[in-house]
Amino acid sequence: MGGFIGWNSSLKTVLKDCHVLEGTTLTDKSGRVESNNGNYGGLIGFGDMDEAVLEITGCSAAADIDGGVSAYNSTFIGCVGYASTTKITDSYATGKVFSKTGNYTAGLLGSVGKNASVTITGCHFTGDVEATGGYVGGLIGGTQGKVTMTKSYTEGTVTGIGAYVGGLIGASMNDNVNISNCFSTSKIHARGQQCGGLVGTTTNKLTMTCCYASGDVYSGTSGAAGLVGRVQKSSSIT
Repeated sequence: MGGFIGWNSSLKTVLKDCHVLEGTTLTDKSGRVESNNGNYGGLIGFGDMDEAVLEITGCSAAADIDGGVSAYNSTFIGCVGYASTTKITDSYATGKVFSKTGNYTAGLLGSVGKNASVTITGCHFTGDVEATGGYVGGLIGGTQGKVTMTKSYTEGTVTGIGAYVGGLIGASMNDNVNISNCFSTSKIHARGQQCGGLVGTTTNKLTMTCCYASGDVYSGTSGAAGLVGRVQKSSSIT
C-alpha cells in the first residue's frame, strides 16, 4: 500500500517532482494477525522487482502511516529488495509512522533487501517513528543490502520497543554500508538493546565519515551510545 504507488513492478521507474501531500493517511485495516506480510509507504509500498531500477528525484511524502502488524513501514518507501538498484536524491518525508508488531520501520525506507543497492543523497526525514518491534531508524530501519548515504539527516523521535534503533539506520547488516556528511538530531528511545544516535547496531563492516548526532539516547537494557550502539567487524568511524 502506497500513497503514490502500491507496488512498483516495472524494470525501470523514474519519479521526478512527485509529491504526496500533507493530510495523507495510510492505515492497515486488514485484520491480519501476523507481522510477516504487508508493505506500507507514504510514497511507495513495495519498491521493486528483481533487477529493477528505481530513480526518485525531488519527491516528497507528508503522510501518517499506521501499518498495524505489517512487516515493513515507512513514510516514504516500505521496502526494496531483490537484486535491485534504488536511487533517492533531493527528496524528503515528514509525518508519523507506527508499527504495532512488525520489524523494519523508518522515516524514509523501512527495509533494504539482501541483494539490493540503495543510494540516498541530499534527503531528510522530519517526524516521529514508533514501533513495538525492532529494526527502527530515522532513515532506514534495517539493511541487508548495499547502502551509500550522503548529505542526509533526520529530526524528530525514533522509538522502538525491540532492539536495534538508530537516528539514521536501525541495523546495518552488510559490509558495503557507507555514510558520509550526515547527521541526526532525533531523540532515540529503545526498551531493547543496541541503540545509537546514528546507528543502532552493525553486524558487518560499517564506514562512517564526517557525521554527528545531537539527540538524547535511551535504552531500557544495554548498548546505548551517542553514535553507534554496537560496532562489529572492521568498522571505520572517522
